[in-house]
Amino acid sequence: MKNIKKTLDELLEIALQARINGVKKWENVRFEGLTGTGKTSITEQWAEEKGIPLISYDLSQAVSTI
Repeated sequence: MKNIKKTLDELLEIALQARINGVKKWENVRFEGLTGTGKTSITEQWAEEKGIPLISYDLSQAVSTI
């Protein structure tokens, strides 16, 4: 799971360099894998450490009505 933080660090560096160069497009990443392996908690902890706000949207209600 340490690869998640390493990947996020690399992507943050790319985004910051792009911003310095005037690029306004931002890339997103989605980690996939087995449920319960810590993907979300690692990402949330990393974002908190970096001071990066994350926006969460709970789809559980929307999915249950489909």
